[in-house]
Amino acid sequence: MEENGNNVQSSTNDSNTLSIKKQKTRNILTALTPWKSPFKIDAEDFENIQEILRLKISDDEPLSHAVGYVATIDPDTGQYRVTDLKLRDYGDTVRSWYTQPHLPNSLCNLDALIKIEICGTQIETLFSEDDDADYPKVIPNLRNLKLESMPRLQCLPSNIGSFSKLQKLKLTELLIDALPDSLSSLVESLKAVVITYCENLTHLPYGFGQLHSLKRFVTYKTPIQHLPDNFGNLTNLQELEMEFHHLTQLPPGFTNLTNLHTLGTGTVAFNFPVPHLPKLYYLTTSVYNIHQFAQTPNVGELDICCHCDNATEATVLDLEFSHLSTWSNLVSLAVTLFGHPFEYTLPKGLFTNFTKLKDLFLCCSKSPALGVYIDELPCLLQLNKMQLNDCVLKSKEALAHPVTLLNLNSINLCNMKGNLELLSAIRAPCLSWIYLDDCSTLDDITFGNLCTSWFPHLRKLHCLFARRCSIANIRPDHFQHLGETNGLFICLDDNPIFHGSEMPSRVAYHLCLNSARRSIVSGEQRIIAKGLWAFIFEKAVEATRGRTYYNKAQWSQSQAIYGLLQEFAVTEIYG
Repeated sequence: MEENGNNVQSSTNDSNTLSIKKQKTRNILTALTPWKSPFKIDAEDFENIQEILRLKISDDEPLSHAVGYVATIDPDTGQYRVTDLKLRDYGDTVRSWYTQPHLPNSLCNLDALIKIEICGTQIETLFSEDDDADYPKVIPNLRNLKLESMPRLQCLPSNIGSFSKLQKLKLTELLIDALPDSLSSLVESLKAVVITYCENLTHLPYGFGQLHSLKRFVTYKTPIQHLPDNFGNLTNLQELEMEFHHLTQLPPGFTNLTNLHTLGTGTVAFNFPVPHLPKLYYLTTSVYNIHQFAQTPNVGELDICCHCDNATEATVLDLEFSHLSTWSNLVSLAVTLFGHPFEYTLPKGLFTNFTKLKDLFLCCSKSPALGVYIDELPCLLQLNKMQLNDCVLKSKEALAHPVTLLNLNSINLCNMKGNLELLSAIRAPCLSWIYLDDCSTLDDITFGNLCTSWFPHLRKLHCLFARRCSIANIRPDHFQHLGETNGLFICLDDNPIFHGSEMPSRVAYHLCLNSARRSIVSGEQRIIAKGLWAFIFEKAVEATRGRTYYNKAQWSQSQAIYGLLQEFAVTEIYG
């Protein structure tokens, strides 16, 4: 086979080994064996691991389901040195291929191996417990160990503390009920520990508090009920995420976590106060826990989850939100209403002291709606980005004056409820991004009113994105009041009629089309953009590397989408 212009010769013999013609000019080499059926792999097959770079179970099974190696060439010897090892086996009794209860001890001789990822295998212990003088059962330069969905693995290696260069440990869906005491030996190396879906793990060893280099500790769906008393010795810890409601109290030295920057406490209420944490900036918690952070009002970014089962709890929510009155340093606020059987409206005066707030994200999931008083938004003097999902706009009284948002740059409205006429009251001269998605009540009349009220005040509108709304026609009079711009990107779904030839000549319209397909009939241009959003959204997630931090990912995706519109737009000049 040929890859990147380099020929790689491969052949299989009776023992299913792979011989490779080495190319010194290659930094990374991938080779496939033409397996025709499921196979078993034995420990001795690993003896030639430097030459087996990729294995494929069968022609119809992707590589990610098999075993993979990434190798580099040693500049001195010209030999391949394995750096990454991935073992994936989803445990199907018919197709299960790795039959050994442990990894071959010969792996310990791979001094270039820095990463191991094992998923779904039937391995019972990482290495054999039998004495073997030839192999020390320690991978000397291992830095990253990831173990996931291994139903027979009952414990981690007792000598894990001997992996002296281990920096990252990730455990997912394991049956372990304890961490080895020797973990405390990784004082200088271990930087991150992530434990998810390990439902039998309820305690951490005392030695965990001795990991002075630890910067990130994350647990999820792992009911840890007690933190060691010396947990406060983790003075370099910067990120902590765990479900606090499993704990009865915080250890006495918790105040020593002076470098803690990010804290996530889960979405369930807990019953103890959180002490002062001077560098705490990013907080994710339940609305019912806000009062527990009375000593940490300097938080800059706050994500809140609200969940209650009956309407009588609305007064409780109002009380909890009132505790935010002293959080004057917030620059980002995200509120997600989840599972309410009733419509809840954010209390009056909530935004009064948020004079530094730049990002506002309000979302309602599996609930009728989240109400927002639009006439309170002017309190947000620095507001730059606003996203409302499944919300309904309200006003405390008849609006006598426009709702002025001088610094608003981006507005994102998804699946809005109720009458959207109140949007016409907004005056945002710096608005450059308008995104309207799945707003069924946004019809021709409402859209026309928005254009009439918004466009005369806009200085630099760059993008108008409308998808799954009830807009049937885009007319020239919608844009006649539009001021000078740096170019307007228009992406319209559901085949609205766009009268492009009649647009003002001074504006260059960049029309984003699906695969550049257009049909022009009698001077009317029909924008065919179905499927475009899915493509752009995939690219946006790709651009942000799929990172989803609750609600904040929406903003990074929006920025990525805007860049893609610039990259893939089809330009037309009318006039």
